[in-house]
Amino acid sequence: MSTIRAAYSTSLKLGTGVLALPFQHPIVLAKRIATVDRISNGRVIVGVGLGSRVREAEMLDVDLSTRAGRTTESIEVMTAIWTAGPRASFDGRFFSFHDVDPAPRPAQPLGPPITIGGDSLAAARRAGRLGHGLIPLGCEPERIQRLIDVARTEAVHGGWDTSSIELTVQFDTDPTRLRRLLDTGPSRVILDAPPSGDLGELRDAVRAAKDVLGSIQ
Repeated sequence: MSTIRAAYSTSLKLGTGVLALPFQHPIVLAKRIATVDRISNGRVIVGVGLGSRVREAEMLDVDLSTRAGRTTESIEVMTAIWTAGPRASFDGRFFSFHDVDPAPRPAQPLGPPITIGGDSLAAARRAGRLGHGLIPLGCEPERIQRLIDVARTEAVHGGWDTSSIELTVQFDTDPTRLRRLLDTGPSRVILDAPPSGDLGELRDAVRAAKDVLGSIQ
């Protein structure tokens, strides 16, 4: 995610990718995201996951056995920062602070929507409790349907409108598989950028994806 992309575009949604949330400090992350959200006039979508890289966790002194709890609490911290009055406070198992200046404020009053990355039932339930969305990348369509059904059921229990649970799937060049993915009812499709970072290659990839999508709709 880039402040440059935010400043020089007016309609594109700006995604963070799927951040390994337990490896981030939620206060710092919340302020960085709020900055981009303000610059983009409220176009940021946040994707978060638990993280699984053991070596990276060791370097950051993160206990992976607590990553689920840290992720949930980090989301609560970020929401507290984004929605606080003049000062923000929080008391939790992993984070505790008082009288923190919540500035800068995000453009979206309740903060950017937080979507959950993962292919487990726990991830689906977490997505439903937040009421925002699910990113089950790399899953078979049948698995995706199961996960989004679980997320929407959890949303109902939490008092959310199930239509607010957005589903993001990954683009596939195989039209048959892509059609099955689209049958799960996604709100958006992710297209991987070329590893080279070349804008010409990216343009060609977007055009090719558009052609494939157009051929099956």
